[in-house]
Amino acid sequence: MIRHVRYEDFYLLASAGVVDLAGLRAELDTLVREMGNPEAHSVLLDLRFATLGPIPESALIEALAELRRRGLGVANRVAIVADPDDVVRWGRAQDAERTAARGGLALRTFSEYDEALDWLSDPAPGA
Repeated sequence: MIRHVRYEDFYLLASAGVVDLAGLRAELDTLVREMGNPEAHSVLLDLRFATLGPIPESALIEALAELRRRGLGVANRVAIVADPDDVVRWGRAQDAERTAARGGLALRTFSEYDEALDWLSDPAPGA
């Protein structure tokens, strides 16, 4: 289950067990339904305490397409917080950031929670 935590200006997704793309789709559906208009809220995806292995590299493009389809990273920003010591997950997050940039998604990876919050709160476009 992914726990959705509503803050003033963004939503937090804390990974705790989505095992496949179908599970991700279901959680994203719930998130977008709770958010309403994605333009009004950014998303912070906290992977530091994820209970499952990193998303398979082969599913990365599909996962990013799911975000785009729902307007996440298009109408708002998506920050990923991951632990650089978790080499595989950190690498996947970095791959997601590079792939998202090529696809025009506003998605960035951070090792520090406060840096992610600063970026989500920065009103400058493209920051």
